[in-house]
Amino acid sequence: MCSLAFRRVFLVATGVSLLAGCHTYRTVESPPVGSTVRVRVPVTSALSNPNRAPATASIEGVLISMSDTITLATQTRREFGAYREITQYDTLRFASSQANSLEIREFARNRSVVLGVAIAAGAGFGGALAFGFGGGRRNEPPDGQGPLPAIVVSGSLLSTLWGAIVR
Repeated sequence: MCSLAFRRVFLVATGVSLLAGCHTYRTVESPPVGSTVRVRVPVTSALSNPNRAPATASIEGVLISMSDTITLATQTRREFGAYREITQYDTLRFASSQANSLEIREFARNRSVVLGVAIAAGAGFGGALAFGFGGGRRNEPPDGQGPLPAIVVSGSLLSTLWGAIVR
């Protein structure tokens, strides 16, 4: 009983994790000023292979202005060791002709609802198992004096879930 329910919850959690967050990106020609956009620009170097398509870099930021020059306000967070973190604010400017694509970030309500339901279901299932509402096991002694199941919650799992919620 528990293993079948665990498999179902695991499959649902895996499927939800493939949704990749609560935002989507839609390609637009001219996004409104102040919106969060992602711009893909080509990256070239002297060592690039001319027979391959040029590599691109994605730059995400708040659109400040857009005409023949695209101006983005970006934020970069860097960690140096366990207790030092630096947030760097920068304004990037590049020609509109340099951008391969311009995408606007939008809130995906359906993905957010599915992710919230999956997290609540996983928490409910974990709580049910922790308090013994998961049903009996096969080959359990008739008097019910079998060993209690051990539940281990990894700290990295909790930090990953917290990181997904906070972002």
